[in-house]
Amino acid sequence: MRGHDGYGFPKWVTELDVQIDAGRTTARVANDSGGTDIALSTPTPRQQRSPSGKRVSSLTSYTWTKDAWHSVLNQLNVLSGGSALMPRDLELTLGTGRMSDDVRSLKPIKTVRLDVVTEGQIALHMPVPTSVPTTA
Repeated sequence: MRGHDGYGFPKWVTELDVQIDAGRTTARVANDSGGTDIALSTPTPRQQRSPSGKRVSSLTSYTWTKDAWHSVLNQLNVLSGGSALMPRDLELTLGTGRMSDDVRSLKPIKTVRLDVVTEGQIALHMPVPTSVPTTA
């Protein structure tokens, strides 16, 4: 039930490189030919440890699958993380691929906040129908 059928998210297998240390955070997602789809390099915000359950956030995403809208609850329990408002020295590289195309379509102007979680737990709940398929 998970994956494409359960969540309706597009899926593909690709190379993903992530390096996080006290000084710098870098990430790179490869495109389908092995080149760079999207890459990020930025100073790592100061990390703060938290007891389990103290910094829990949630969001609801929506997806269209099986001819109906579904809501998906996502929860994140941050055990160690940090944020930077109006981060400086952030380098975002948009290459060729699905993720870069999505970012370009949003026409971003400025990075307002950067969150880096170095230790956490995430729960992605099963989709719940929010509409009923209609018949003609």
